[in-house]
Order: sequence, then C-alpha cells, then structure tokens
Amino acid sequence: MTKKINITMLFLLWIIGIWIIISMLFHNKNNFILFRIAHNNYFLFTIAIISTYLFGFKYIKKAYFELFKWKKTGMNFLVFLSTQTSIFYSIYQLVMNQTLDLIEASIFINFFLKTGDLITERLNNVVAKDLKTILSIQPKEAIYINDKEVESVVSTDSIKIGSIIKVKKDQIIPLDGELITNFALFNTQIIDGENNVKTFYKNALVFAGMVNKGEDITLKTTALKFNSYLSQIVMQVSSVQSQKSKFKSAVDLLVTIFTPLVIIISLFGFLLSYFYFDVSNLSAAFKVLTTVLVSACPCAIGIAIPLAIAIGSSKAAKKGVIFNKPDAFQRMAKIKVICFDKTGTLTKGEIEVEKFIGDKNYLNVIGLIQLQQKHPLANGFLNYLRKINFKIDKSSQLVEEKPRVYRYKEDLYEFIPSFKWSSQIKSVIDLSKLKDNLTTTFVLKNNIVVAVIIFKDKLRKDAKSSIKILNDKKYELVMITGDNLLIANDVANELGNMKVFAQQTPNSKLKIISDFQKQKKGVAFVGDGINDVLAIQKADLSIAIISSHFFVNLEADISLLNPNIELIYEAIKFARLTKIILITNLFWAFFYNILIIPLALSGILTPLFGMAIMFCSTLLVLLNSMLFKFKK
Repeated sequence: MTKKINITMLFLLWIIGIWIIISMLFHNKNNFILFRIAHNNYFLFTIAIISTYLFGFKYIKKAYFELFKWKKTGMNFLVFLSTQTSIFYSIYQLVMNQTLDLIEASIFINFFLKTGDLITERLNNVVAKDLKTILSIQPKEAIYINDKEVESVVSTDSIKIGSIIKVKKDQIIPLDGELITNFALFNTQIIDGENNVKTFYKNALVFAGMVNKGEDITLKTTALKFNSYLSQIVMQVSSVQSQKSKFKSAVDLLVTIFTPLVIIISLFGFLLSYFYFDVSNLSAAFKVLTTVLVSACPCAIGIAIPLAIAIGSSKAAKKGVIFNKPDAFQRMAKIKVICFDKTGTLTKGEIEVEKFIGDKNYLNVIGLIQLQQKHPLANGFLNYLRKINFKIDKSSQLVEEKPRVYRYKEDLYEFIPSFKWSSQIKSVIDLSKLKDNLTTTFVLKNNIVVAVIIFKDKLRKDAKSSIKILNDKKYELVMITGDNLLIANDVANELGNMKVFAQQTPNSKLKIISDFQKQKKGVAFVGDGINDVLAIQKADLSIAIISSHFFVNLEADISLLNPNIELIYEAIKFARLTKIILITNLFWAFFYNILIIPLALSGILTPLFGMAIMFCSTLLVLLNSMLFKFKK
C-alpha cells in the first residue's frame, strides 16, 4: 500500500475502533443499532481479519524474518503470537456461539503500532529535512568553459571531474575544485560555520557551498556533484544515524532474551489463571496470556536509541560538530583526559614565516618538499613563497628516500626542528643567536644546515576561554606537541592549568596516551587530523579540527567543521544530552514493561488497556525525543 492509502486506511480504522470501544462501554445500557452492529461477533471478526492480515501484514512478514531468517525473536514475533492467539481463540468462540472476549487484541494492536510507526516516521523526516536543507544550497547549474574557452551554463550533473568552471562574484561554488586563479576570497560559512571571508591561493582546494566574495574565478573540478565535500558531510551524518552502536547492539541482545522470557511468563500466566485464580475458565486464561503478550511488546525499546542518536547527530551537525561514529555519544561520557596537539589546534594554524635565513637558491627545493606535506608549517612556507612571488620549478624530480628525507638531483635534504640540532651537525649559518622560544626548522643538505626557517603562530581567540571551561568541568588537560619545550610552556602558561609534553614524535605520543589509559582514564585526543593519525587511532575518542587548509578528514570519531575549540565543549554537551535522552527513552520503555507485566499476570488489565498503555509508552519516548529535537 502507498503511504497515502496507509494513512487514509489508518484514519478510517481508528474511527471504526473508537466506535467499537464506545459500543463496548454502552451496548448493555443502550439498544442503539450502531452499538449493536459494532458489538456483533461477525462484524468484529471481519475487522480483526482486515486489521491483522491486510493492515498488519508488515508485522507478520517481519515475524517470519525474525524467526526463520534472522534466527531470533523480537517485537514482531510477540505481535504475531498475540494476534494469532486472539484470532484462533475467536474462531473457537464463534463456533461455540460465545461472545468474542479477546478480539480487540487483534484489532487494536495493529492500530497502535501503525500510529506509532507513522509518528516515528514523521519525526525522522523532520530530522532528515535539516540535512536536505544543507544540500539544497549547492547550485544546480554552473558556468562551464570548454576547450575553446567558450562559456555556457550547464547542469552540474553533467560536469565531469577535470572540467573548468567559472564562478562569478557573490556566486556559490557549485562543485568542489582546485583553484586556477592566483588567489580568491571565499565565505566558508556553509563548511566551517565561520561567517567571514578567507583567502585561498592557486591550487588550493575549494568546496561546493562556499561563496565567492572576490573577483570572478576559475577552478578545475575535483569531484562530481553527488560526491562533493558537502554531500560527504550529509552522508556521514546520515550514516551515523543508520549505524548500530554497541549500546544498541546490547539492547537488541537484551530484547532477544526478553522476548522468550515474555512468552514463558505469558504461558505461566495462562496456567496460573486456569488452575489457580479462575479455575477451568479458558476464556480468562487466554485473556491473561494475550494481555501479557500485547502489554510487554517492546515497541518503544526499538525506537529509543535510533531516535536519540538521529536527533543528537543532526542537532550537532547544524553547529558544525559531526559525530562520525554512533558510539562516540557513549564514549564521550567516559572521557577524563583531553589531549591537545598544539599547532593548528590550540593555535590558529595560520603559520607565517617570520624569517628565512640562508641562500635563496634553496627556496625551490624547500618548496617542492613542502608541496608533499600536509602540515600547517608546510602551508605557511608555501604562502610565504606566494607573498614574495616565487614560483616553484617542478621540472626536476624529487624522490623521498625515507620518511622526511628527500633526494633532489644528487643531494639529500632533510628538515629537523631546532631542538633536535646538536653541535655534531655542521652548519654554514651562525646558529648561536637564534632564540629558543621560536618555532624554528633547520634545512639540512647532506647533513649540513644550509637554511633556517623561523615560523610564528597565534593562539586561537577562543582557546583561553575554552580551556577554562574544560578545567572548570574537571577534565585533565594535556598538550602533546612536537614543538620545543620553551614554546610549549609559553602556550600552556598563557592558557592556564595544562600539562605539557613537548618535543614528541608521533610514536611517543602513543606512549603518553597509553600511559593515561593504563591509569583507567578515558582519553580524548584533539588534533588537526594531519600528522596526528596514530594518536587519533590510539585514543579512546578522537576529535579532528578541520582547518581551512585541510577540510577532508571525516575519519575521526568527531570532526569539528569550524576550527573553534569551543566546539569541543559543544560536542561534550551534545553527547551528554543525547545520552540523557537515550537513557530516559529506555527508562520509559523498560519501566513500563516492569510495571505492566505483574498487572497483566494478575488479570487486572484487559488486552485493550494493556495495548493502550503500551502505546502510551511509545508516545512518551517520541515526546521525549521531540522535546530534545526542538530544545534550543
């Protein structure tokens, strides 16, 4: 059935259902013909057949898959058992010309389930709409420039990778690409949430959704429309919403245990009623059995976790916080130690060359080597070359002999930080006057220092306030950096209350994280996702800050699209709030079952009241999730 027919049929069946309930209450007191029709055995049985085998066929099919394909029992199998018990016992009563005592179970359980499904689907659509809004920003057309340099407006769907397109001033970039124009100005708010203009230079990657705030530019496309960075973000969020977390897996396991337990309890209730409470009363015994089955149906449990994660990840994405893995919500709550990389994380990562010392003839080989790197220092040096209008000659081949050692022509070149220099290393430059508290790189040619590059960087404007917030929340804060100790201490002193591990290699960072983990402390590592891959993999939770130079890392547990470390606390808040909603959702689901089963066993509840309370449990989970969704 189509969705429209489904909704119409549900509406009509609810009208009939309300009519039946009213007739059940008043048919003995009023001989009104409509009450008599609604209480007629054959009419009720017909509605039950329609509700169970036509309207509720979906649950029968799912019960079959649970039992014979997935080899487990769950909610759908309980629904199947309760409706079939009701139907076949009603056939027996029809044959015996008795009043149908249990027929309402097979009529109303599908009404309640379908209504819950409809509300859940509606809420999920509201969540999905937030993501579709992001994608709608990407233009559907672009200015294509062919081989003869003739411009034409074409659909972005038809543009291939490697095509040349033009973006006019104040237009939105339609496709990801590599900048051909020497430099350009873009508002990157759709990507990183920062409503300001940034400068990009030739060969830089730019992304669909950015707004060109400078002159007309050209770029070479690097991705198709469906695979743009913007699309990747939306797909990542959607993927997290559909992935099963470890917590959800544990709950699913609990449900597979819970379902057979409910069946056993229902059979026990049948025997208890038939042989003890209401001896030899088959109708009363079947009523207890059916009431337990329909009342204990774990419908709310099935939606409690997916809804919380879907809403939490969607709300976080709108703030620029991407939860790449569903378990990140649970793992965030266990974090006690937060480790930070320095460059590009606590500092802006907008590295500038303060001074270059050495023969300018080495600029070309240094530039070639830096083109191979994905580190803020490399970007800083390449920007320096652009500012002095130095063009890199790429005609000579560069070969990486071993990590960080390159052969250019006949010579070997290597970069080392100043703190690794020793008097045994020869130098053609006077190094005695260099200050120790500067970020300095030595360029070695055949193990002789031939050039010195002095860099400068600034703290992020939000770093100090963010560190204070995290300190106030009693997190143990640690800086792990490859920079020298004096620089690291200067930064830590300015930020306040932070342990420092300086002059660290990627491998030594692993040991530091491992030492904290041995103390039974959950460790989060925050880095720029470029040279921190090993640390990100080792930490219990990884957070990648995606900078204007490096947008494409969505592999960490959490990615911050805005290079603003205040978002770390926002991520913690979203994770905690999502977990609270998740736990309260499960509380309403499980608390209801714990409360309702004894009442059903005692015979106090009828199947109709049991189903109604089950439906209310589902509504409470949905309402709880909706409050989370619309909370500011």
